Amino acid sequence: MVVALNKSVVDITRTATPYLIQDVLKGSDGVAIAGETLTPIYSLIAKPEIKTFADLKGKVVGLSLAVDTISISTRKLMAKNGIKEGEFKVKELVGTPVRADCLRKGDCDAVPLGQPEDFVFIKQGYQRLGVSTDAVPSFLFTVSAVRKSWERKTRTLWCATSAASHFHTVSCATQTIATRSFAWLSRLRDHPKKSSAKPLRSISTLIAAWSLSKPSWTLKA
Repeated sequence: MVVALNKSVVDITRTATPYLIQDVLKGSDGVAIAGETLTPIYSLIAKPEIKTFADLKGKVVGLSLAVDTISISTRKLMAKNGIKEGEFKVKELVGTPVRADCLRKGDCDAVPLGQPEDFVFIKQGYQRLGVSTDAVPSFLFTVSAVRKSWERKTRTLWCATSAASHFHTVSCATQTIATRSFAWLSRLRDHPKKSSAKPLRSISTLIAAWSLSKPSWTLKA
């Protein structure tokens, strides 16, 4: 999605934090405007016969790209439990479903999985050796990102959408904009009958309320 952002295919996107950092270091105009997912938990799930971290020596571990926080936290988890880089083989697989499939087929001996896939495998007899937060207790997993040029022109809009989505980290230009956004949303929540606007149920409703007609923006998957 960072590539789509750079090519102006989209104006705002959600991306894993390391990918945005890596892109900015290469000269990208992208900038994070809101923090989203904080510290997701990934379980290191292994084949039933692998009981301990020591059993992973010489085995194939399916990881995401090296820059991904999933790979970083899994490597740290393994190192913390005595398995150093070079003592296991790596198969790069992006996405929990892909890694789950590798484990299920037997091509991977262990993989980091998110929920609910990790619970499904545990129920089937696979081993959970540890979780990512054992090694990395806190990190910002994903952010909302835009191009700097677009950010400067639309600050009021994205501050409002961030407020509606309950983001905890919002880089608004002025406290006035942020205060206005939250105050307006609070009035709708606390006194819906006194407001001429209907209670907000989606980002699209909020955008329309901020005088941006719905046909002028597009959602791309």
